[in-house]
Amino acid sequence: MTDTTADPNAELVDELKANWERFKDVVSRGGELQALVWGDYVDLVTGLLNGRPTWGDTSRMSWRFAYDEGAKLMMGLASLGIGYTGDVMQLVREYEVRLADEFRAAARPDTADAGGKESKKKG
Repeated sequence: MTDTTADPNAELVDELKANWERFKDVVSRGGELQALVWGDYVDLVTGLLNGRPTWGDTSRMSWRFAYDEGAKLMMGLASLGIGYTGDVMQLVREYEVRLADEFRAAARPDTADAGGKESKKKG
């Protein structure tokens, strides 16, 4: 016997709550990272204004760093895109499999019809 008092949308509500929590975590982490970036920028500008490092040193260092680390950054970003795309494709595939399973189940002669009564082949 199935429980008719259970909320049929409870699973969806739980998933929405979990997604909201993940979203809040991402936004919070993004804010923290921005604060760190601005702190680093303030430190750099303060140092430049005080003459350590010099503007020339900073320029040379930034070009060298961009050359050395730029490819690593691009590869990392590309792998995020590939991973994201793969995850989306997997979710879509799982959805399509569930849909196909529903169609297959509905096509079987011994499944319940729209009225909830089971039909059987007579033979």
